[in-house]
Amino acid sequence: MQRGWVAIAIVVGLCGTAAAGEDPEGPPDLVKRALALAREGVAENDRGKVERAIELFKQGYELTAHPVVLCNAAQAYRFLGDLPRAHLMASECMRRLPAVQPEAVASFQPLLDGLEDELPERHVAVDVVSTPAGARVGASVFAPDERAIAPAILWLPEGAHTITASLAGHEDVTREVTITADDVAGHPRKSVKLELGAAPREVAEPAPPVVTAGSPRRTAGWVTLGIGAVVLAGGGVMHAVAYRTRDELAGLSGEPYQDKLDTFRTQRGITYGLYGVGAAAAITGAVLLYLSPRHGDRVTVVPGAGGDGASVWLDLSP
Repeated sequence: MQRGWVAIAIVVGLCGTAAAGEDPEGPPDLVKRALALAREGVAENDRGKVERAIELFKQGYELTAHPVVLCNAAQAYRFLGDLPRAHLMASECMRRLPAVQPEAVASFQPLLDGLEDELPERHVAVDVVSTPAGARVGASVFAPDERAIAPAILWLPEGAHTITASLAGHEDVTREVTITADDVAGHPRKSVKLELGAAPREVAEPAPPVVTAGSPRRTAGWVTLGIGAVVLAGGGVMHAVAYRTRDELAGLSGEPYQDKLDTFRTQRGITYGLYGVGAAAAITGAVLLYLSPRHGDRVTVVPGAGGDGASVWLDLSP
């Protein structure tokens, strides 16, 4: 008789809420498919279909974020006899429903009331409070994606359970709770307080300071100017050698004179060539230095404290 009454109630509930759930926030197709599958499962007493409908309800809630979807999932869990999960889904649904779809509250309030009447037979209510408030709390008897927002009531059967709380920017906290047969028989209300500490902030290792070596044009200018100076110096040395050879020509005649004259001409050609190349390099280097930023090679960049931003120094000294 109990199962038949529940079956009828869930079919009516699902059929009645189809209209309320036809226009959730987002695509309703997945929710409609879940409703149809749940109706079939209840009508055929097929637990497998109802379980698949619950998975579709969960997926639909991820897409729509509409509390009515949670109420429908709670109906399905109640049919399966999983009252703690049904209560978790129904309580979260009713927490959000008045602000989203107040006209549907009256349709689903009997579901939550009925669960709270049935649960004390084999379960104990555990009040879970978090500091700060608003943590997502669950228990080891629930699936990882089934969470309530603290403060919340979790109904737990006899046995050892792990209560978990998580909140963005905080470290997760767990607490062990044991429900005994005496607890179930005596119906004492238990409470669990979970304090979540702030998660340590990850501080990036400071990178070594980066000092620019100047603009490429300025660097090339100095290099070219240096090469020009070296080549000009080489031209000066060859110039001295060539004119020493010319002085030697004054005391020669005949074939020795002719040989030394050829040597002098070669040395003179090398001297002129070195002067020309050195002068060109020196002029090019000077032009590059003139056109490049004067202080481009005195910029220092250091990462900021904690890895946030950076500090920049520009040396404008002459």
